[in-house]
Amino acid sequence: MSLEERKKEQKLRDEAQVWSPELRKHVDKVGRVQKVFTRMLYYRALPDPNYPTSLPPYSVRLRELGLKSSRYRRVVSDICTAFKILKGKSRLAAHRNGNHRASVSLQSFFARTSRWLNKLPLFLFDFNKTSSFKKALLQLDLLKIIDVCDVN
Repeated sequence: MSLEERKKEQKLRDEAQVWSPELRKHVDKVGRVQKVFTRMLYYRALPDPNYPTSLPPYSVRLRELGLKSSRYRRVVSDICTAFKILKGKSRLAAHRNGNHRASVSLQSFFARTSRWLNKLPLFLFDFNKTSSFKKALLQLDLLKIIDVCDVN
């Protein structure tokens, strides 16, 4: 991968909040893209004459290919973005978890990540750099800590 491609990939990863889906129907649409990709990648990496019938489930393909689910990556990205906001490395101000009248507002970025941040171990907030925070975050069983289901 060239340096320019890596910069573009990093920029896309950092700006994931711009298009990070909240509604189930949108999450499923994004998830289908990764399911199709893993199906193609699995077939190319491990060709089998009984291709359609011998294809393992999505969760098995992810594990065997060493990939994380799109849900996991979205959660990590959301938490890292919230960490940047809390540490003042973003122009946005931190948001307090208030009363919500509609269930849709419960899934907004700030409401969602503030619930997740409150469940994280306190030692994570001692880091000043986002890269150190993310490295420590990836060492944890994150989805279990914040009580989020991964792949069905």
